[in-house]
Amino acid sequence: MTKYLINLDGYLRVSLSKALSTIDKIDDLSFFCVSKKDKYFLLKDFPKSKIYCLENFLEGNFNKEIEIGMLDKIEKELNITIMETCVSALNYSQFYNTTNMSQNNKNITDIKRAYLNYLFYSEILDNVNPDIILHEHAGGTGSEILEKLSIKRNIRYYIFCTRFFESRFLLMNIRNHKFEQLEEFYKTCTPSIKELQAVKNTFTKIKNNISPAEIVHIKNIKKKKLNIFQNLFDKIKDFNTRSVEENYILSKYPPIKDYIFEKIKSKLREFYIEVFYSKTVSQIISNNPKKKIITYFLQSEPELIIYKLGGKIFCDQKTIIKNLALSLPHDYILLIKEHRSQSINSRFRNLQFFRDILDHTNVRLVKSTEDPINLINYSYCIANLSGTIGLEALIRNKAIILFGNIFYENFPNVFKIKNLDDLKNIIEKIKKGFKNGDEILKYMYSLRKTMFKGNVFDGSKLTKNNDEFLKVSLKKIFSIYQ
Repeated sequence: MTKYLINLDGYLRVSLSKALSTIDKIDDLSFFCVSKKDKYFLLKDFPKSKIYCLENFLEGNFNKEIEIGMLDKIEKELNITIMETCVSALNYSQFYNTTNMSQNNKNITDIKRAYLNYLFYSEILDNVNPDIILHEHAGGTGSEILEKLSIKRNIRYYIFCTRFFESRFLLMNIRNHKFEQLEEFYKTCTPSIKELQAVKNTFTKIKNNISPAEIVHIKNIKKKKLNIFQNLFDKIKDFNTRSVEENYILSKYPPIKDYIFEKIKSKLREFYIEVFYSKTVSQIISNNPKKKIITYFLQSEPELIIYKLGGKIFCDQKTIIKNLALSLPHDYILLIKEHRSQSINSRFRNLQFFRDILDHTNVRLVKSTEDPINLINYSYCIANLSGTIGLEALIRNKAIILFGNIFYENFPNVFKIKNLDDLKNIIEKIKKGFKNGDEILKYMYSLRKTMFKGNVFDGSKLTKNNDEFLKVSLKKIFSIYQ
């Protein structure tokens, strides 16, 4: 029998637990999560399953001494340095006010985080011996270690990809970035003109660079913020029950500094950038009447998955913008649009980020409130790291300059950048390699037909009969992934 190890944290637990608890394969499923809160609910939903909680493990093993030679053993086994597993923590520190520790203590604690995560996931794999891992994300210290261990043990590893269609999701193979069912179906399907038009109509309903699922997510975040005092009290209580090192490992941030003062500074930065640096698209066009437009859509940060999908070269979006700007011919300008949820989900980027990218004379910053669909229509092509905006551009017959690794990277009109040399003469490459819209519609049709039904992103609050959809989809998943 195929054994599955499934990550159920936060929204994924809320959406999937009910449907998972009713299927026949329950005895073949084991679960892991980060927080004790999620574990509490998982124990209620899956009383007979093995459930592993990182927070519990860290508390019980925090004072465990690192054995001599153990770090060398880990790096050799994983084929990655301890510091490489900590990349996401470094990126997060650019947006959040982390715990007060000296640089030397941070380095020591980074090593400890990786060591404890290695022990945690090694223990799970020894106990469960899974054939397949289904995960909510990739790119964090723990998930990076888990992925490397899965390679070593020949375990298949998939991540949930959501938000590309309303009430649809897929599983992406994290090693080759493929959704195999899509690629197989695309090669053989012969959709009618009516079917192609239907999928185009479905996709053109998505507006404002945000899918229906994420709109609900943002509303939920705003609703939580209305209860700011209770949230602050809970954060203070949680933070004060741990040592500085434990908070650092668990990415718990100083509540007063981060939750209050950093948020205020974030809003001030956003106001300043929107008023003094950003222009409307009509202003930019009127000031540059003879220029063609390339638009780069910034992705909201920090976000574990984009650091993973961007890889070592393109996990820094400033680097992407700088090199893309340098590669464009003289008659092109590069528009940069901030993601509308950046200051909602996270903290607004620092002022230096925008000053640095605007040092390039062919870069313009467009207001974040601009309709991204209009920007796509005005653009010769768009550039992005990964995400829904790429599919929105494809359906509108625009080429994509893609810097990340995502399931649609090998399909028509996607010009994937694997290294900086690929940017040389990129516009000429697009002109020569662009394909007609029928192939794109066929791809979109294939994508919608092969994605699994059900909303795993706050689905219970958005989609009617969502548990039934997910129940059917999960049975289908377990029949496909064996």
